[in-house]
Amino acid sequence: ETIVDSKTGVFFEDYSVKSLWRAMKHLNNLNYLSIRKNCFEQAKKFSKERFKREIKAFVAGKVK
Repeated sequence: ETIVDSKTGVFFEDYSVKSLWRAMKHLNNLNYLSIRKNCFEQAKKFSKERFKREIKAFVAGKVK
């Protein structure tokens, strides 16, 4: 759920050397700076501030 294919990482099809090798080759062809930026953006979804905000909203929605 935290990996976005070709944006924050690369998925591979099965647990084989061939599949992993293809994924690594694909990763090498992607723009490193773009992946880095996308990883930071994805990580923000798991910030303490966001968790607090969303848990408060969830509880408030249940305690009406």
